[in-house]
Amino acid sequence: MRNQPTRALVLTSLCLALLASCGKAPPYKYVSTGNYASSAKTAISGAALVVRSGSPGVMFGTARRFTEQRDVSYLVLFKVPASMGEGWRFSQSGEASVDSREAKCHDTVEINGRKIEVAHEFQFDMGESEVTGEKLTVAGKVVEADKGLVFLIDLNSEPPKIEQVAAELPVGAAPEMEKKNVEDFAREILDRLMREQPLVRSFFQ
Repeated sequence: MRNQPTRALVLTSLCLALLASCGKAPPYKYVSTGNYASSAKTAISGAALVVRSGSPGVMFGTARRFTEQRDVSYLVLFKVPASMGEGWRFSQSGEASVDSREAKCHDTVEINGRKIEVAHEFQFDMGESEVTGEKLTVAGKVVEADKGLVFLIDLNSEPPKIEQVAAELPVGAAPEMEKKNVEDFAREILDRLMREQPLVRSFFQ
């Protein structure tokens, strides 16, 4: 039976502008599972996202390439805008698709006017069950994956400051795209990288 192309599109918008009597916004938490598209042998997802008070934001995508396991395809850790202490405006949009030759996703997150944009795609030969090309784009620039798939972004700078880190990501251990799994994974990977990577620790100090 021929594989049918699949496609997913999501647009989420949230605005919190109510200020507490002390002049600060209440604690916040937002968890998104992102888009997901698949075929019999491949799958891709983008922008699973966790943003919560008192912690760096976490955003990641996943991919399955001719195996039963899904890998984390990229990880973004980011400083939220300092203006979040007074109230926040948030939007997320994205799209994912898979056909007989290509899997791709594109996501944009905007928090208080500051954007994170990531696109991931890979091409494949279904008959040979092999990947023939792959590209990851962060903030409009194609990145060299062999230099690392972890990105540190400071949304308080203009334009946002981005650092690429050669940190190890779990192989075949991407979480199922349910909110509790996404939140647990985000907490675990952030804690591990803060312990093991001096560059990550210093970025968020």
